Amino acid sequence: MQEPVENEKRNRGWLWLLLLPVIALVFPGLYNRETPTLFGFPFFYWYQLLWVFIATAILGLVYKLVKD
Repeated sequence: MQEPVENEKRNRGWLWLLLLPVIALVFPGLYNRETPTLFGFPFFYWYQLLWVFIATAILGLVYKLVKD
């Protein structure tokens, strides 16, 4: 009976990855600038858009690793 509890604890560790997008975007003062630009878009905009894709990948990874 101990095995499922240990497995749950191990799987819960992956949930910490979900904090990465939050930490990366919670302080806009760190990325509120125009340079470097990417295809004419200021850094402020493309940084946030990039995190949409990164967060999606992280969510998919965590889902796959944590699901039963």
